[in-house]
Amino acid sequence: MSLERDPFLQRAALLESQGRYEEALGQLQRSLGEDPDNALTRSRMALALAHLDRDKEAIEHARAAVELNPEDAFVMRVLASVLRGADKSGEALKAARVAISMDPDEPNGYAVLAGIHLSRSEWKHAREEADIGLSIDPEDTTCLNIRSIALRQLGDRKEAIVGIKEALALEPEDATLHANQGWAHLHAREIPEALTSFGEALRLDPDDATAQAGLMEALRARNVVYRWILTFYLWMGRLKPGTQWVVILGLMFGSRILRKSTEGTDFSGVGKVVGAVYLLFVYLTWVGTPFANMLLFLDPIGRRVMKVRDKWAGGLFFATYVMAALIGWLAYSQGVGAESFVFVVAGLALGLPISSAFDMRKGARTKVAAAIAAILCLTYLGSGLLLVTSSDHDPALGLAFAALLGSMLNTWVAILMSRGN
Repeated sequence: MSLERDPFLQRAALLESQGRYEEALGQLQRSLGEDPDNALTRSRMALALAHLDRDKEAIEHARAAVELNPEDAFVMRVLASVLRGADKSGEALKAARVAISMDPDEPNGYAVLAGIHLSRSEWKHAREEADIGLSIDPEDTTCLNIRSIALRQLGDRKEAIVGIKEALALEPEDATLHANQGWAHLHAREIPEALTSFGEALRLDPDDATAQAGLMEALRARNVVYRWILTFYLWMGRLKPGTQWVVILGLMFGSRILRKSTEGTDFSGVGKVVGAVYLLFVYLTWVGTPFANMLLFLDPIGRRVMKVRDKWAGGLFFATYVMAALIGWLAYSQGVGAESFVFVVAGLALGLPISSAFDMRKGARTKVAAAIAAILCLTYLGSGLLLVTSSDHDPALGLAFAALLGSMLNTWVAILMSRGN
């Protein structure tokens, strides 16, 4: 049954245009009850389920649609799209290429394939596929948008902004395009322009997750320290995962080699400074987001636009700094001496497990990370209590050192856990 003749499909289309996917799903289910073998309806159900992050069900309906009509390019594109959303990019690539072979003159097919390449950090391939789509329809805004993102990730920021402006000239009320323009400005470190673009995107669509995330980053980037951290984040984001590890390990071993090679020479001070700078750099990049959230949390304007999760991250991070200062002062006042520094460093290091807990998506891994952070915080608080209640400072120092060691080990545990996140 066609869209024009099916009232359920008509109502579903209206609800989808308003972003009311749960209600649209109900209408699609009623339509499917009337015609269970309708491949188009199953494909649209797959898209609605994907918007609701119900990936497993989305894939099931998309595959069912392909089985019902294996020669339809649209249902094959839908399958490719939902597979991409479920992080099954290999299967998504195959489905997208099949869809293009079925209908090589449809620009949306190249847009889907280009989008999959984006998810795989294959920026050059994404731009090439978007260019093919634009050769068919120069005004295809999806291809223009993807091409702009690819150019941005390839380092051509100016051309990326030009491209997104072309798309906005065609679709000035498209929230996604305004959000992409905001990210292009953010990559170019044009913070005021980024704030304007993200604000316009959210005016058009208050629930646009990409614009919400971008606005938060732009607000954090008003702080000069976080701005440099964000520049590093964005640069690393342009690299493939394997290359990212090369950079991380290269910096780590490079600083160690320099420190070791300068020991006992006139340049030993240089090696120590480089080592200290590297450790500070690692710490700031790891806790950069909660640190910036803390600054926003202390800013009345920033606090109004923060999500509850970000407020908790910023508030807890601030609490660890206060705790580190108080316990460090307590240790010094109790005559611990130079070892008071251990208490301060251990308190500051608690930002690592707290950052890990808030960086992960909701789920079992988040609960484990939160539990680890809570245990380490309680261990550190225990060191402070022992300082007050015992004249022997060694047990307190031991607990503080355990909290410090646990926080450092947590960084590697979090990396392993986040690989499947």
